[in-house]
Amino acid sequence: MEKVYHGIPVSPGIVWGEALVYDPGVINIPRFKIKNPKEEYKRVQSAIDITKEELVLLYKKTLENFGKKQAGIFDVHLMLLEDETIFVELKRRIYEELLNAESILYDIAQRYAKDIKLTGNAFIEERTADIIDVIDRIIRNLLEQKRPDLDNIKKPCILLSLDLPPSETARLHPDKIRAIVLERGSTTSHVAILARSLKIPTIVGVANLFNSYTGIIKGAAVDSISGTLYINPSSDTIIKLRQKKIQLSRRLHQYEKRIISYPSQTQDGRRISVLANIELPNEVDDNVKHLSAGVGLYRTEYLFLNKHTPPTEEEQYNEYLYVAKTLNPLPVTLRTIDIGGDKLASYTNFIKEQNPQLGCRAVRFCLAHKDFFKTQLRAMLRAATNGNIKIMFPMISSVDELRDVKKIMEEVKEDLSQQKVSFNKNPEIGTMIEIPSAVLISEELARECDFFSIGTNDLLQYSLAVDRNNENIAHLYEPAHPAILRMLKMTVLSAKNANIPCSICGEMASDPLFTEFLIGLGLNSLSMSSVSIPQIRALITKINYAEASEFSERLLKCSSSKEVRSMLNERIRTKYKNIISIA
Repeated sequence: MEKVYHGIPVSPGIVWGEALVYDPGVINIPRFKIKNPKEEYKRVQSAIDITKEELVLLYKKTLENFGKKQAGIFDVHLMLLEDETIFVELKRRIYEELLNAESILYDIAQRYAKDIKLTGNAFIEERTADIIDVIDRIIRNLLEQKRPDLDNIKKPCILLSLDLPPSETARLHPDKIRAIVLERGSTTSHVAILARSLKIPTIVGVANLFNSYTGIIKGAAVDSISGTLYINPSSDTIIKLRQKKIQLSRRLHQYEKRIISYPSQTQDGRRISVLANIELPNEVDDNVKHLSAGVGLYRTEYLFLNKHTPPTEEEQYNEYLYVAKTLNPLPVTLRTIDIGGDKLASYTNFIKEQNPQLGCRAVRFCLAHKDFFKTQLRAMLRAATNGNIKIMFPMISSVDELRDVKKIMEEVKEDLSQQKVSFNKNPEIGTMIEIPSAVLISEELARECDFFSIGTNDLLQYSLAVDRNNENIAHLYEPAHPAILRMLKMTVLSAKNANIPCSICGEMASDPLFTEFLIGLGLNSLSMSSVSIPQIRALITKINYAEASEFSERLLKCSSSKEVRSMLNERIRTKYKNIISIA
């Protein structure tokens, strides 16, 4: 019997074929008292040595087969094996509690998982999964239990799994994996990033996939345009998907023709810059180089994660410089670090917080750790001499806060001048608008900076009091909420009155359902994942700005999310059905 599931599409495509259920297996962790803690810790060290050998081998194989980008995950894991934080605690508990090592490591992994969940931050949750992955490897080596090997897949298949550890994700190959479907995961996971890079159709967050399906899974079909999974699809479903795939292929051809033939502007001549969001320098792919107007959001926090010590000024400088020089003269907007101190605890005096999302994160963390912040600003200002770099501050909640970070930047400039180090003396400085208080004082903030960038992901979370990773209330995370639309309007108007540009870099920017509305508001810059650029650019060439303005005004008068979505869907059906699909 066919059964249909829905999840979050992260890499587009339509495929069908044989299914492979990947199950790494549940480890039964024994828990018992030991007599000789010294011998027990020797056993741990032996398991760590075996784990190192495995990771070195995996690094070499992955480097040879897939390249440096995918092999990099094993570099991170090897560094984690040198992290004293975990192993000091492990050794202490072995000696104090006289418990076997597996049980203590399991406790540590469970605590990490619980603490990560409390952050409510999917980006950090997925990055810290590396630590849990490494602990799992050590436990399996202590128990002499190996994971199933994805390298031995004989023929192409659709991979179904509860989740994929980061180290397994790095070894996926598009010749063998036609599509990926996970019960867990998010748009910022290792799987999502790699799948987009390799163009493997992928859906994550398919709730209760393995709990609710008890039959034999022979085949599957994946529509990662709409986020739909079909288990044991019927012949009628395959026919419909085949037709949709043909239509999409034609549309992709249309995208290419329109992008090549037309500039990125509306039918009545309004220029719209379509930029890319990136997390790593090697994400500067062909779409970013040739189809975008630059990078509208470079999330610099990835450089700081899973390290014993913070990246040096020189390391940061080289990363930023590479992107700036690669895209020069196109702009690159560097966002200063946007994570909480709990994820940098190995090299900061972090005090555990009850609610990190409302705590010392982003600019607040930087203001509390000025030396740390100054190092990042030095690297950014130096790199800005070799490209068109802009600098943007996240989670600004007040004018005082913005003035404080600008003051620190001036101190950094003065230090660089005294040291006779070359740097850009006047880079453009921007403010992220992603907190309700920032929207309400956006007129004042606009007078203090050179540009705005609206981060709709956090703006929705903070405005609607919704954690989108909480499955019980995820349906309330609604970008079509009238309050969100009106806050966008207020922000754009404040920027216009101050004569500064305003961009949008959250998920709404990549959703074609909202493109006409956003352009109609007066936004002339949209920043998104590179895979979304061709479709959005093609859609822009079909939009009339005057009509979009009138349509946006009508949407702003709606009183409910349902009313907004009804109007947006009808607009797509009547005006843009040959460009995008809402099915």
